[in-house]
Amino acid sequence: CTLNSTDFVTLANPKTGYSIFIKPFNVTDSDGNGVQMYEARLEKTTTKKLTIKNDVYYDIKNDIESGSNANKITVNKIVGWK
Repeated sequence: CTLNSTDFVTLANPKTGYSIFIKPFNVTDSDGNGVQMYEARLEKTTTKKLTIKNDVYYDIKNDIESGSNANKITVNKIVGWK
């Protein structure tokens, strides 16, 4: 996944439910004063298809909510196994 031009890896087990949650936590400045929380929910729509159903963030320092569909998280690759 990518968030604010930074790649990161997340792990999930889609067999335990119909959604995969991606929840990165980001310190946004050099002194650790700015903090943002992000969440995206990928929903299994078929056995071979995931859909982004929620992509939001919250800026803790400035008390700002993104509202729905912030489009901050990008899924670059999904790797699976059987």
